[in-house]
Amino acid sequence: MQLRPEHHWEVWTENYSEVLPYVREAWDVVIEQFENSLDQDIREELSNLTRYLTNPDPEMRGHPVNRAGNGPTYGVRRFSSRFEVLTKVAERKLLSTTQS
Repeated sequence: MQLRPEHHWEVWTENYSEVLPYVREAWDVVIEQFENSLDQDIREELSNLTRYLTNPDPEMRGHPVNRAGNGPTYGVRRFSSRFEVLTKVAERKLLSTTQS
């Protein structure tokens, strides 16, 4: 767990905007660890999608195109199509490594 105990939701008594910087800091560490665990072929795209979907700031959550007013803020259509592409990339790589 990257979030310091005093910033945990069960302990924090102030409003969310006041704890958000600490949550974001912990989130950045977790996202970086996640990125480092990914295969190079999908790292950037999957990392970006994960950031869009999990941003601790609700105002920054969602696909940037949707947040700009071009679709539902929390719509998943853009994500599902990108995840399909990433799945195919990963499957091709897995298939090529098992056939070698």
